[in-house]
Amino acid sequence: HLSVLRGTERWREKNDVDGMGDGEVTYRPFRGEEDDLERVVELIREELSEPYSIFTYRYFVGQWPQACHFACVDGKEVGVIVCKMDAHRIYKRGYIAMLVVQKKHRHLGLGTGLVRSAIQVMRQERCEEVALEAEVTNDGALRLYEKLGFIRDKRLHRYYLHGADAFRLKLLLPEIVPSVDDTSKHVDENGMGTTRDERTKTDERGNAVADAASALDKLRVHA
Repeated sequence: HLSVLRGTERWREKNDVDGMGDGEVTYRPFRGEEDDLERVVELIREELSEPYSIFTYRYFVGQWPQACHFACVDGKEVGVIVCKMDAHRIYKRGYIAMLVVQKKHRHLGLGTGLVRSAIQVMRQERCEEVALEAEVTNDGALRLYEKLGFIRDKRLHRYYLHGADAFRLKLLLPEIVPSVDDTSKHVDENGMGTTRDERTKTDERGNAVADAASALDKLRVHA
């Protein structure tokens, strides 16, 4: 069972963790504390082959802390996602830089939960696209992302320092639909959809034209 805890923006579910019985899984945002940064570094260095300096971590969590989330089991951080959001050409794009889950806690859906939490933030920040790179031999990661709707955009040869190729994956985010009160749709007799704001402007223009025509008629009568 998955439920959102509104005040803390965390998600909970029950899982059987490696035979240890029920383990409570929670997702929480990066809090900006030095302990959190140390845990990010520790998790990523345990699981990823690419060497990153402390400045790389600070670059991401310092500018986009809201796009960094932990997955925890019984209060212990066992996975993390690190992202950024910035301008790309003429639109805003989200980028998943790092995603790790400790080996003994994989196959519990934690990676999927972390990616979904990041995408939710990116939607709120008006990103139109999410991009990332995944090693071509990393079947588990490719399956995870493709199940979430990512598509393979291109193959990057010798992308990683150890010489492996990568796939660039992309996910297009649909435009956030404004509230119904502001943009309730109306279909006219020609099948064209218009919003309430558009109809109001059209009505105002129509009223102005009608007033002008009425005034002209009066002038003609008096003439």
